[in-house]
Amino acid sequence: SSSSVTVTSSSSSPETSVEASAPVVTESGTMTDSRDGRTYKTLTVGAWTWMAENLNYKTSDSYCFGDKAENCEKYGRLYTWDGMKDSSALNSVQRLCPAGYHLPSQWEWGRLFAAVGGDSLAGVRLKKSTEWFNGAKVDSGDVGFSVLPSGIRYSDGIYSREGWYALFWTSAAGGVFFNYYSPEVKVIDKSTKVGASV
Repeated sequence: SSSSVTVTSSSSSPETSVEASAPVVTESGTMTDSRDGRTYKTLTVGAWTWMAENLNYKTSDSYCFGDKAENCEKYGRLYTWDGMKDSSALNSVQRLCPAGYHLPSQWEWGRLFAAVGGDSLAGVRLKKSTEWFNGAKVDSGDVGFSVLPSGIRYSDGIYSREGWYALFWTSAAGGVFFNYYSPEVKVIDKSTKVGASV
């Protein structure tokens, strides 16, 4: 799943446009990244349309897990925070996302978690039902977001935890962390040199 998100309601600010009782998924569809023609699944949850697949837009400073091209097709690419920067842009880390999309804030991630039952269930309901180490629990509340255990890339070029973890960037350089052993999702601080998903 991708952490790129677009706000679909412009009549009010995001902070007031999503109610706690918002439906889990109101619409599914696709979007095409005009930069490379790649098409992604999307899900509308509350006021936001989320990319429901990890971003796989190639940049000179993005990586396929284990340096294997097939892993980019499976998991999308891993990006460092520093690699997403564009010093000429007003909001410098947003250059990586397709037009009309942005990296979600921790608050936006929190609204997604609330829509699927809260932080304590999001790790179950947002994961893809296969791929996770040791048969990680995924319940029937799977909403089609399909988080995959894409692992991470350390600053020294070492890849780790494929099948165990997924880490997604937020707009504030933090990470949203999914793991195989817990139904809970956590927002964590992470080194800007780590390669994580978008």
